[in-house]
Amino acid sequence: MATSFNAQGTHSVQLIVSVGLAAGRHSQICQSPAQIGLVLQALHGHVAQLASHANGTHVIQRCIQCYPPAHCAAFYQEIIDGCVDVIPFSSSQPQMSTHRHGYCVVQRFFTTVPPAFQQELADAIARHSRIIIPSPFGNYVVQVGEWVWGEAKHIMEHGSREQAVQLGRCVLGNVVLFCCQKYSSNVVEKAILLNDDELTTKIMEEIVASQEVEMLLHHSVRVGRLGEW
Repeated sequence: MATSFNAQGTHSVQLIVSVGLAAGRHSQICQSPAQIGLVLQALHGHVAQLASHANGTHVIQRCIQCYPPAHCAAFYQEIIDGCVDVIPFSSSQPQMSTHRHGYCVVQRFFTTVPPAFQQELADAIARHSRIIIPSPFGNYVVQVGEWVWGEAKHIMEHGSREQAVQLGRCVLGNVVLFCCQKYSSNVVEKAILLNDDELTTKIMEEIVASQEVEMLLHHSVRVGRLGEW
């Protein structure tokens, strides 16, 4: 496991995980259940820590990409739990979903794993959305955006329609607050762009009913876009 944290070692571990992944073609030759089990056993208990590390995150993403779901139930569950577990010595920040490397694992999760596990993760994120949505990285977990290393598509595009609307509803009750924050305003905007009539109506009703509506319309973060809506 320690090798995965190393700048050179991570490449070796990724190679072990992706044996048979060559020339951009995904195959799983030379990957017996016993071999897969050995790797996942070594990672067990350290998945969240690795996912939030600059080198370790690539190992976790490679496992998600290459290993058959039939062998990964416990591995997936550790990702789901780690996504919303609070970082040690922090009273508020979930370990993976608000981390610059951890959120990439969440992205990979929603583009790869079976729907049942995706839904379980969506439920967990929804329960902790008040913390995740305003985060500089957590907001990307629930909306479509771009980061420094390229296009990053997330729940509202790769998840199901139901998951997208479920996450969109998480802004309700805090719409005005989220609109006035730099990162969470992106989530409100994407929630509106889902074109779900019921959700959009509730967002608009909350804005109009707020005593801060005039302040919101003149707020510097998303004045034009949210004001137009």
